[in-house]
Amino acid sequence: MEKYGRWILMGHRELDWADRFFLRWGYLAVLIGRMLPVIRTFIALPAGIARMPRGRFHIYTFLGSWPCAWLWRTWA
Repeated sequence: MEKYGRWILMGHRELDWADRFFLRWGYLAVLIGRMLPVIRTFIALPAGIARMPRGRFHIYTFLGSWPCAWLWRTWA
């Protein structure tokens, strides 16, 4: 990110802010992010960059994806 961040308009300040945010709210970001259709695809990237523990990531992914999948099943 430090080498190519300027191409996506991210500097050190933005990278530090994102890191602090994900360390504090990462579990909630994954949980809510898995419920939102477009964000659910990309939430794994910041989780991986922040080195979120894999077991915790899987638990929050399941808890966040299950209600969304259940709603899709009941509507279909």
